[in-house]
Amino acid sequence: MENEKVKQPVNFQIIQENHNNEINLYGMWQILNRYKYYLIITTVLCVVIAYIYLSTLSPVYRANAYILSPAEEDIANLNIVNLNFDDNKKESQAYYSVASVYQEYIKTFNSGSTRSLFLEQDELSFKGCVGLTITTAEDKTIKQHRGVASFSSGDAEFSAKCLNKYVGFTHRLTIDRLKYVVKEKTIVKKKVLSEEISVLREIANKNKEKAIIVLTEALEIAEKLGLTQIVITEKVVFPSVKPEGMTPSLQMEMLYRKGTMALSLELDALKNRKNNDPYTPGLIELEQEINYLDAKLNGLSGSVVNAIEIEQEATVPAPVKPKTKLIILLGLISGLMLGLFLIFLLTVFNKIREQSSNEQKMDSIQQ
Repeated sequence: MENEKVKQPVNFQIIQENHNNEINLYGMWQILNRYKYYLIITTVLCVVIAYIYLSTLSPVYRANAYILSPAEEDIANLNIVNLNFDDNKKESQAYYSVASVYQEYIKTFNSGSTRSLFLEQDELSFKGCVGLTITTAEDKTIKQHRGVASFSSGDAEFSAKCLNKYVGFTHRLTIDRLKYVVKEKTIVKKKVLSEEISVLREIANKNKEKAIIVLTEALEIAEKLGLTQIVITEKVVFPSVKPEGMTPSLQMEMLYRKGTMALSLELDALKNRKNNDPYTPGLIELEQEINYLDAKLNGLSGSVVNAIEIEQEATVPAPVKPKTKLIILLGLISGLMLGLFLIFLLTVFNKIREQSSNEQKMDSIQQ
């Protein structure tokens, strides 16, 4: 019984608090219902203002074009030969990679000089084609870089047309620049090879002159000794003279034993030789490489090279600005908040006025 008596006041207090809350909520509802027209008017007014604001804004259309980095076969014609000029690198190593070609395109796209050239070529049609942007990121699912080129303007069709035109223009300009670099480096490579050939020919001529001197001296010795035929010892076989030169040990100890007949024939053949190229080691390989570069240079201008792959061209877009639904929603929310604030002010003002009126009545009664 004592426990029940203790619990009863607590339960009564909870019931009373709930009753007070219900009264407060009901009072709030009465206030809102009393001033509902203020709430409706402010909400409608703010929505109308939002519509009027929307009517003053011009629509903005953003066109997007999606591109990918090139494949290996797209840049194969750029790597006609190793142009790194590094002897430690393999000849088959590519000078251009997929990543470097793609980055060159991005660099060209964002270049101010590229946009100036673009506007100069078609100034009337694309005069307002400014503010183009491109974002890029690596897509590991396809192991390629994916880029999004964008352009915004007040004309939907113009946005798509301008963007596609600029993407194509930048692509052609990038390819032309890449081919130009390859051409210039190939010309430098040819020049280096030609200089190597000149050095080898100069060395061959000097070796020929040295060989003539050595053979002449050996012939004189053989004539004085009366050696007309080749002399063969038990362990020594005398090799024929080579235009690239001879060691000092072969000059007098061996050559004169070949006899005057052989020495005279070799000396005449050496003096009458007009071209040392067949007897110059490495010269034929260098000439073949130059011929290869010439053939590649002739076909470079017409070769197929792609700096990017166009995944999707820009199409006529929907407007991205103004955001009609968002602005109307903000107008609606602003109207409700403004109406509630106005109702709050009216309620406070009425309470103050009622309290003042009650005080005046009390004062008059007391008097």
